[in-house]
Amino acid sequence: MQEKIDYIKTAFKRYKENKRLFREMSFDGVRGIDYSKGTNKTGTPKGHEQALVQYLDEKRELEKQVEIVERVLWFYKLDEDTAKIDYIKKRWFQGLPLYRVAMDCFISSSTAVNWCKEIFDIATRAADLFNLW
Repeated sequence: MQEKIDYIKTAFKRYKENKRLFREMSFDGVRGIDYSKGTNKTGTPKGHEQALVQYLDEKRELEKQVEIVERVLWFYKLDEDTAKIDYIKKRWFQGLPLYRVAMDCFISSSTAVNWCKEIFDIATRAADLFNLW
């Protein structure tokens, strides 16, 4: 269970970077094979296959982490809980420390800690529900 919480913490902490990387990811090294031409070589280019598999694995991992955070935000938007959305944005997107976020959101530090636990619980349930592990 602790490894799931660590995974979710990483997803929230690296959300902005992961989203940027996911949008910018392109794989220029993969090209289609023209089967109409004869080949001079035997075998398949294994380097391209391995690079493609690695690229797809990395892209899927970024996609999972971004989707976990977006599912939590979506849940709070449906619930119309703008205070927790602001909390998430200030805490992880802006990178403010916990006490500063608590002051900005007009809540106590203990409430901020409880909100953090609740957010991670919702993220865990969303990851389980949508198979994002």
